[in-house]
Amino acid sequence: MWSLLSLLVAIIISCFVLGVVTKKIIVSLDRLSRSIGLSHFALTTMVVSLATSLPELTVAISSSVKGIPSLAFGNAIGANMANLSLVMGTTAIVAHSIYFYHQNHSPKLFYPLVFTFFPFLFSFDGSISRLEGLCLIAFYFIFLKTAIHSSSQTNQENKPPSVRSFRSLPGLLFWMFCLVILAQIIVRLAQLLSARLDLPVALVGIFVVSIGTTLPELIFNLRALKLNHPSMATANIIGSCLFNANFILGLSAVIHPIVFNPPSLVFLPAVEYFFASLVFVYFVSTKRRLDAWEGGVLLVLFLYYAVIELVFK
Repeated sequence: MWSLLSLLVAIIISCFVLGVVTKKIIVSLDRLSRSIGLSHFALTTMVVSLATSLPELTVAISSSVKGIPSLAFGNAIGANMANLSLVMGTTAIVAHSIYFYHQNHSPKLFYPLVFTFFPFLFSFDGSISRLEGLCLIAFYFIFLKTAIHSSSQTNQENKPPSVRSFRSLPGLLFWMFCLVILAQIIVRLAQLLSARLDLPVALVGIFVVSIGTTLPELIFNLRALKLNHPSMATANIIGSCLFNANFILGLSAVIHPIVFNPPSLVFLPAVEYFFASLVFVYFVSTKRRLDAWEGGVLLVLFLYYAVIELVFK
């Protein structure tokens, strides 16, 4: 039986180890990026955002197989809200400012977030069908193709990668595997802690699950900024949002159509997510940086979202 103290110590140690692992991943990504000619943004979008979103994917598959895919919808949208507000807000406060000076960080990089609104559009009739789920998955792969194509265009040398270029790939895959395991451990420890503290189920769903499943993104972002790789932090959040809203929800709908009863249940999360996305993109696009006070605003938005969800559950 885990005691409260042992749970807290285990979570702290797991977070520390996760920080070490993310540093290894960032270094491996940097080496691989230089070797094969793809940008940090493209590689992080393809690899890291997928790995950090695996907790959400696990919830989605499990809930869809059990015939409750609406749980996958709530978890994916809640994770996206946490990514744009909680993760980016905390990152900006800790780093004081997040700068986007790289040429790839023009406002057009945030246009892919438009794809994350399609699940809401599809669900306004009260459901997301299997066909619509396939469309969502297709949107995700279109985004990946665009990111890779944009990266190859910015590569001046444009040399085809050789076998030696992938020498850092085994190490990257190993550290990614460690990240996935640690993410699952942290989420499980967070759930045990919430049960130990006897927190309400709704509170656990909003705070423990959303914070627990987005903790890998937060630690990765803080490490990426410390190592002077802001493009990785941005790609991680954008890629995670796309993966959650399009691939995860698309796969959930293909396994089992997502039905909302009543259909109006989608309206409030849609408005909240649209407003948070709008505020985030506005802050970043106006001066190509996210300041600490703007991070504070994003955190307030997350707390507002949490309170609203608690009140209307």
